[in-house]
Amino acid sequence: MQLFQRVRLVRMSTTVLAQNDAGIGVKNGINAFGYKNLLGTFAPPFAVINDSAFLDLLPEFGIKYTIDMVPDDQPIPIKVRQGRLISIPYSTEINDIRVMGVRGYPADKWAAMIKACFDQLYREGADNGVVVCMPLHPFVIGQPFRHKYFEQVLEYLSAQPDAWLTTSDSWSPKLR
Repeated sequence: MQLFQRVRLVRMSTTVLAQNDAGIGVKNGINAFGYKNLLGTFAPPFAVINDSAFLDLLPEFGIKYTIDMVPDDQPIPIKVRQGRLISIPYSTEINDIRVMGVRGYPADKWAAMIKACFDQLYREGADNGVVVCMPLHPFVIGQPFRHKYFEQVLEYLSAQPDAWLTTSDSWSPKLR
């Protein structure tokens, strides 16, 4: 169903990932009616604004990190005009929306994926540490029939020696 035709869309990329996507992609999603990317096109936008200065502004407004890039399993600094900005790894492959919502895997398979990801990165990071970002969304993993698998994952991770379970709010001050 087409609600609008020939809408002149200007795309303003607000993350490095979005800036990269804008250079190669033609899918443009628009949040509408309370849903993400509900309306959109599969044609190039009228204009794309990719301004690297946008990232320069983040530290000036107190933003210490961004979690939208997937360059590595370790935090990396992003060069900005003033201050400091860190890119925290984002694990798209174990994102609960992608695994259970899009691909349709059951929660026990998601839990196995999380554990396998952790185990591999735990071995690789024995000398220097790595980040296992576990993207969670209450409307996916928070469903009552999935809750026991989330608890199993937390129990497994918290039982590992030297593993630090944290949230961005509690560890971001340590980025200094």
